[in-house]
Amino acid sequence: MGKPASQGTGSERYALHIPLWIGTEIQADELGRIPIWKSVPTNIAGYPATVERREFYFILHVPGFPSEKEAGDFFDVFASTLIQWSLRNSATIRFPPILEPVLTSNDPNLWFRKHLSSEQYPGWNRSEDGSITDGAIHPEQACLIPEHKRIWEYPAFYTRRVVPLKLDQVFVESPERKNGVRVLRDDYILLVTEVLWTAFDQIDRRVRFILLMTALEIIAGGEPAGDPPEYLRKVTAELKSVVAQRRKGSTPEISKLLERCDLKIDQIIEQGIMGSLRLLLCRVSGIDPQDEAQIAPRNEIHGRINALYKVRSGLAHGGKMRVTDPTSYGVLTSSLQILEKLVIDALLFCWKERDQQPSKISDATD
Repeated sequence: MGKPASQGTGSERYALHIPLWIGTEIQADELGRIPIWKSVPTNIAGYPATVERREFYFILHVPGFPSEKEAGDFFDVFASTLIQWSLRNSATIRFPPILEPVLTSNDPNLWFRKHLSSEQYPGWNRSEDGSITDGAIHPEQACLIPEHKRIWEYPAFYTRRVVPLKLDQVFVESPERKNGVRVLRDDYILLVTEVLWTAFDQIDRRVRFILLMTALEIIAGGEPAGDPPEYLRKVTAELKSVVAQRRKGSTPEISKLLERCDLKIDQIIEQGIMGSLRLLLCRVSGIDPQDEAQIAPRNEIHGRINALYKVRSGLAHGGKMRVTDPTSYGVLTSSLQILEKLVIDALLFCWKERDQQPSKISDATD
């Protein structure tokens, strides 16, 4: 049911909580010998620390900083040094590069902390609001912990989904098993599966989102872009007519400029990957994109794709989605849930289509 992450008493001081995922290519014998849920002392750049082993990762705990600034400065140096070491050695040491704030009144699980048993936390008196804690952290996030406050650590299953596996039940529960041999010859579906496996394994929601978008684009890669809407064809035709009239008798400089405008207009009508995605997701939802009677659900799908690409753009161009920003973090989390369902639905749709006839995805690989 979790455990205390701080002493909750004494003078003001701070500790760093840093989870580390060590790649299998790294030889770290001393870490491998630590029993699960046990910790050993170590020293990081002159600071006494401990390393605790969890089931799938380690937690570095560096206590005793007199101020948040000193702890934050140490973390920046530590993160920079570790990232550069991993790059120089082509080795994987994953850790959250940004310190998350301790969850307080904005904690969606605050109700849970209010019901913790006082007997399990001697010395932590219950507050007026009924809580026995001042805040909480998730074990798989890097945090700056105020050791003088009552900070509780959530159990790991609050932050990462755990899916039980019973091999003897897999074949019973999977009606698609008869199609396995055919799917193994479908390069697109296999590639999407590999990308999804990598995405599902990500702790960082931002990396997970980008990988899921990549998977969706791979699925849509075998789809035609489809015909543009009638209104778009009419508008672009009118624009091209105006440009053609203006080019007549114009100077070479103006003519060259108008030629570039004409090419830009052509790009508007060439829908590219966005058009392929819209067509694919309309088919997955059973919507005919050319049926005017279905314009409302079609526009809803178009709007959903546009919103997802806006999030993707914020992540890929400038890293605007910061996990320390509650608004951005909320948008990312909700968008991630929508995207994951879209990708899985699209993949299973193509999987079923593959069983019935050679799919458009398969044709693209022939």
